[in-house]
Amino acid sequence: NTDGTVKAEQKISATSGGFTGPLDADDRFGTALAAIGDVDGDGVTDLAVGSFRDDDGATDAGAVYVLFLNTDGTVKAEQKISATAGGLTGPLDANDHFGLGVGALGDLDGDGVPDIVVGATDDDDGTPDAGAVYVLFLNPDGTAKAEQKISNTAGGLVGPISGLGYFGIDAVGLGDVDGDGVGDVAVGAYRDDDGAADAGAVYVLLMNTDGTVKAEQKISNTSGGLGAILAAGDNFGVEVAAIGDVDGDAVPDLA
Repeated sequence: NTDGTVKAEQKISATSGGFTGPLDADDRFGTALAAIGDVDGDGVTDLAVGSFRDDDGATDAGAVYVLFLNTDGTVKAEQKISATAGGLTGPLDANDHFGLGVGALGDLDGDGVPDIVVGATDDDDGTPDAGAVYVLFLNPDGTAKAEQKISNTAGGLVGPISGLGYFGIDAVGLGDVDGDGVGDVAVGAYRDDDGAADAGAVYVLLMNTDGTVKAEQKISNTSGGLGAILAAGDNFGVEVAAIGDVDGDAVPDLA
């Protein structure tokens, strides 16, 4: 309502809201979610929901669900994306925790269908638990048409991402930061150790239309122009959010 109260709500779970699942014990469905635009073209915004401890393919490999919504908030249909479903070629390994971060990207590849970015914080590319994100190019049915992994060893990221950095804890499309007509991405790495143990960091990824990284800028205690001093354990980057152009300089900002 206009006064900030709740007019109505709709729970979506294994037993309510039209979701057919099924969800298993400890899947952690709902740890991350994002409104991702109208995937199926019915005029209703759809959702991506993380389930980072789903066991498809391997224990705690993780999963994401694309939920096609009705106007009352119930689920019209859903598509699971995991190591064994939804067109992802992966592979996802045990304890990758794919789905711990989920963000809307807009239509990165220009095919008229919104795309998403999904974090896999405990991916071991390059070093244990460095983390990764996957850019998922979606079909109108919610399956992955293609994907691009971004990690220490894939996708054009220079990094390096440190071990136990947990890159991908959260990720979000920012809009076009560098003015090249392609949407860019912010990714948290909340246990990065620049300047202090677990102080945290955020990476701004300037993207190509194929989901690879054209250039990147790390923002931390020691790079990227951050004026604040981050203390040990601050976990900067555990959440990231696109907030539009706050200062009116025609460049997207983030929190």
